[in-house]
Amino acid sequence: MPMARRSINLNSKVARVWEWVFPTVLIALAPVLAQFFLSAFNRGVSAYSVYNLIGYISPRGELLIVSVALVAEAMSELLRRQISRWQRNSIISLCLGFVIFATYLFSGVSGGYSDPVAVSSTSVDIFLWGLALCIICKVAGRS
Repeated sequence: MPMARRSINLNSKVARVWEWVFPTVLIALAPVLAQFFLSAFNRGVSAYSVYNLIGYISPRGELLIVSVALVAEAMSELLRRQISRWQRNSIISLCLGFVIFATYLFSGVSGGYSDPVAVSSTSVDIFLWGLALCIICKVAGRS
């Protein structure tokens, strides 16, 4: 029997994303942010800016692992939600592709890539794509 059409409850979807950001994403980012602040104090970064944050927040690709964990968590929650099969399979395929890609990138970075600013900026970019994928997982399906 097909699912009955119901109106989209936007408030519950926003609440679901908000409840995920606070505390899950903040707790996941805590070690990375702590590492940045400690290294900034030790290094003595004089000009704090967004570019310094992006350039030095993840010099060894730590954000790649954080994004993999967040996407895997969002994907597992999606499996329990009421959603059509083709939508679920499409989103899960995107999630699995992301997890494989980010893990592959991390394995290359952990092999000793020498430019920490390039590694960090790539990690930030991939992390933002992972957050977008997580939000898709969080808002998909019935509320």
